[in-house]
Amino acid sequence: MDWAEWLCTIHEAGGTVFSEDGTRSTIAEQPGVDALTRWVTEYQNGWVPLEYAVGNVEASEGLPDYWLSLEQVTARREDAACWRDTNSNPELQYVIGHPRRMNKDHDLISGLVSGQGWAITKASKNQEAALIWVKWMIRPENIGWYCSLAGTTPVGNKAKEAWQADPCVLEHVARFSPYLFSDRDTVTLWQESKVICAPHFQAAVLGQATVEEALAACEAELNQTLREKMG
Repeated sequence: MDWAEWLCTIHEAGGTVFSEDGTRSTIAEQPGVDALTRWVTEYQNGWVPLEYAVGNVEASEGLPDYWLSLEQVTARREDAACWRDTNSNPELQYVIGHPRRMNKDHDLISGLVSGQGWAITKASKNQEAALIWVKWMIRPENIGWYCSLAGTTPVGNKAKEAWQADPCVLEHVARFSPYLFSDRDTVTLWQESKVICAPHFQAAVLGQATVEEALAACEAELNQTLREKMG
């Protein structure tokens, strides 16, 4: 169910889930085959616990955190994790790694560009008061202070002037930020895609479908959903 992790994996293999214009799925092309084959291999070799091969949202809740329990060697973590995880478990020996790719023909990938924010919807009450509050919260000095407390990274240069980051966060940002990506995959059918593909990924991991069969099923359902959404 970790769609962000899947997007990183298929991008590391030189592929995408959707075409450049966002009108069709490309998940079943060779990079997708290489990416899902890697996942299947990781499960078959016991490098990833089998209980993580879940096919729905409910099954993904309450799974143990093998990283923090020192039973998992590596994990893709966000910028704040280096101090948050070590505070949660002082026994954790945290070493910041590097961006990855499946081979030298592909671009290095570290993760998705993501962020947090506030929104005012049509259904919101007291919209004028909420707007005043939001405008105050997005001042650079407040963003810098918020990111300092959360361990996250502000986007604007002015906000960074008020940013007091942990040294490990700064190292993480310096090493990974040039290799973040944001494209049509990060904005197209985010919720729908993981719900569609998770059962097929699970079937491949459990040997109930080949990698090619699983991806073909994903692609057919994604294309159908695109047609329904886009006309």
